[in-house]
Amino acid sequence: MSTRRQVGYSLIELSIALAVLGLLSVGLVSYWAAADATRVADAQRDRMVSAEQALLGFLYAEHRLPCPASDDDGVEDCGGGRQKGFLPWRTLGLPDAAAGRLRYGVYRDAAAGLDLAVRADRYAPLVATRNRGADEQLLDGGTANLLDVCYALNDAGRQAGDDAGRLHVLDDGERRAMAYALAAPGSGDADGDGRAFDGNQSAAAPAFDTPARARAADYDDRVTAAAFPAIFGYLGCGEALGAIGHTHFNAGIGARFMAIALDNYQEVLVAQLVLAEAGVLSATAGLASATGGLASAVGETALAVAQAIGSYGALSPIIAAGAASIVANTSATITAAASLGVAIAGSVEAGLRVDEVAPLVTESANLADETESNAKDADARGL
Repeated sequence: MSTRRQVGYSLIELSIALAVLGLLSVGLVSYWAAADATRVADAQRDRMVSAEQALLGFLYAEHRLPCPASDDDGVEDCGGGRQKGFLPWRTLGLPDAAAGRLRYGVYRDAAAGLDLAVRADRYAPLVATRNRGADEQLLDGGTANLLDVCYALNDAGRQAGDDAGRLHVLDDGERRAMAYALAAPGSGDADGDGRAFDGNQSAAAPAFDTPARARAADYDDRVTAAAFPAIFGYLGCGEALGAIGHTHFNAGIGARFMAIALDNYQEVLVAQLVLAEAGVLSATAGLASATGGLASAVGETALAVAQAIGSYGALSPIIAAGAASIVANTSATITAAASLGVAIAGSVEAGLRVDEVAPLVTESANLADETESNAKDADARGL
């Protein structure tokens, strides 16, 4: 009698196999979920890096930051002073339409003249003028460049305070004003409110969470924000404002004041020349007077000689008086002639000084004009 051998899996073996397959499935699903989250995170990180580069490139080219878009169509919407919306990816020239899902905010304070989404000629350096001295002037007829952006960043950094109505990040309840902010929604709706963004990014108010906020079960947004000093330093604003905005115009002011000083010196020399010429006239009159006195003394002496002869010597004493008068008037004539010579020499010297300083006045005025023109050109060129 033969026996048949049973071939197949027992229930225990089948159960073990199913358990192993279940564990593998769970592992594969977890791995797939983690890999997908990593893929999403990497894509968002790259997207935000590209967005920041595009924002800074736009700032360099347009001398302002773009306004937020009202939706994901990617076109900036500057109406109504909008501070928070979506990234204007079309305006920025980005090729990835997915960038339109990024939240974007920009600091705008039109009342204080610190709307970073508006191109404006804000910087007014001191310019020296001949008639008004040193005066604060807006240059270039309203032409704006990165110097004006630097000025706005510097002013906003000093003036922006704890204002809930201006773009800021929240860090443990503390508001910190920002030039711009970007946010990506993470891999899902972590807080379960039916919106892609979590935290402050989903609200209409111009607020974002701090980039330092930790990930949690109810929060997986990715945020980056740029403070005013950070962009100020990135653009090299300190060196530019110091050189273009101060050093150049200080040189212009110095050149202008030197031109004014030389012009004043020329006027003093002209006054000295006038005085010297008046001295020549006075000395000439003195010489004429002394010469007249000498002639009168000679005439009187001649008359005294004639009278002495007619009186047979009785009036001879008056001859001595006439001779003394001749000597005195001769001395006065010599002195007057010497004074006239000195006055003429002084007049000639004064005239030479006036002639010598005249080209210096012209050259200094031209130098002042050129220095001021170069300073204005540096302001117009910006960074």
